[in-house]
Amino acid sequence: MDELAIAAKARHRVSKAPKAIVPETALQQQLQMNPYARALATDVRQCQITGARLPRHFLLPVTTRLLPLSGDEDSAKRTPKATLDIGVEIDRSFDDQTKWRGHTYLLARQSVLHDLKRKKKWPQLSTERTHRWLASKLGVQAHAIDARKHYAWDERAPEFTFDKLRSRVFSLLDALLVQHPDLVIPVPHQMIGNDPSREEWSCLIALQAGPTLTNTTIPIFDGHDILDPDAVPETCQQVPQLAGARYVAVKKHAKTVRLQLALLKLEGYLRNQQQPG
Repeated sequence: MDELAIAAKARHRVSKAPKAIVPETALQQQLQMNPYARALATDVRQCQITGARLPRHFLLPVTTRLLPLSGDEDSAKRTPKATLDIGVEIDRSFDDQTKWRGHTYLLARQSVLHDLKRKKKWPQLSTERTHRWLASKLGVQAHAIDARKHYAWDERAPEFTFDKLRSRVFSLLDALLVQHPDLVIPVPHQMIGNDPSREEWSCLIALQAGPTLTNTTIPIFDGHDILDPDAVPETCQQVPQLAGARYVAVKKHAKTVRLQLALLKLEGYLRNQQQPG
């Protein structure tokens, strides 16, 4: 065999040298612990309804999933074949054959979901790609797929999505209180503006209703508004140092960034919300 051909065959079989591990710079470490920088650094995607192109943090992923087939033949003809599920995080599991591997995206605003419900615009969440995927599963031509006939969408999606976002915050807060209680500390109201350790705080969470703070530049998430006061994790009530706390401070740390991102997404979801029609 020609020497060039032999060399070409072996070229891609040679193991690549491992990449050198370069230590992060001080700026990179700061950006890793900055939830705003992390949010803006997510991949840009387009909202299927508004057309806005935004970092993925500001969007909700929509998954297309097959529905179980009905045993009644007449009923099966009338039943939608797939559902459009709005999630909080991207589902990266590829073993589920009933789920389309791709996602469409929706602006993470409760008002947008209420608009979908009021104006019956939810079929726009489906695309030509989801039509082709569903058609391949049903054994029909893609042009035979009708969004209103073959897809289903739960009109309670605005409320369900809010519950999912809030549950994620509670789950992350609960995990921190169990595994890293030193990163979530109670702060007396009178100490907010002059606590010597406030430079270590990334944000504050208000667990009880009270006057709005104006003497601090630290972001404050009003837990009484965006979180259900009756659904605060039991861990918060069981940790002695948090008993009766008006505020808790979340320290700047790599392990608290996910909680802060979840709080930002929940707060953004409720921003400028409209009353359901």
